[in-house]
Order: sequence, then structure tokens, then C-alpha cells
Amino acid sequence: MASPGALPPNAFEDQRPTVIGSVIFCLLWSTAMVGLRLWTRGVVIKQLGVDDYLCVVGLVSGRHMIPKRSTHANTPTSSSHMESV
Repeated sequence: MASPGALPPNAFEDQRPTVIGSVIFCLLWSTAMVGLRLWTRGVVIKQLGVDDYLCVVGLVSGRHMIPKRSTHANTPTSSSHMESV
């Protein structure tokens, strides 16, 4: 049995593709659901309410919560680089 503080063998694998795929899926799914809601309420029922507009505001404002890609993500952090700066 492994000790409680031991990390699994895949603890340091790169998970970025999984995270990016999950975020893209959630963005597309939420956009589709809000679109279907607006279509149903606007075309089928012909009655849009304040809650429908707030769904759009929430969807748009949620897009701005995603951080921009860092421009210095590939900057080396070795001490030799820091000494030359």
C-alpha cells in the first residue's frame, strides 16, 4: 500500500488539453442552451422576459472571466537568465 503522501505516477502529466477541451465544451454548451432558450421564448412563445436578457448578460460576462494567455509563459526562470536581466 502506498504512503498517504505519495503522488500517483501520472501526477505531473500535462493536463492542458483536457482543461482546454472542457472549457470549450462548456462554452459551446452554454451558448447553445441560451440560444435555444431565446429561440423558444422569442419565436415559439413570443414573450421575452427580463430573465432572458439576464441570461445573455450572464453568458457574455462569463466569457470575460476566462484569463488571457500569458505572453511570458515560456520565459525561462533559471538563475542565469535572471542574472542577465
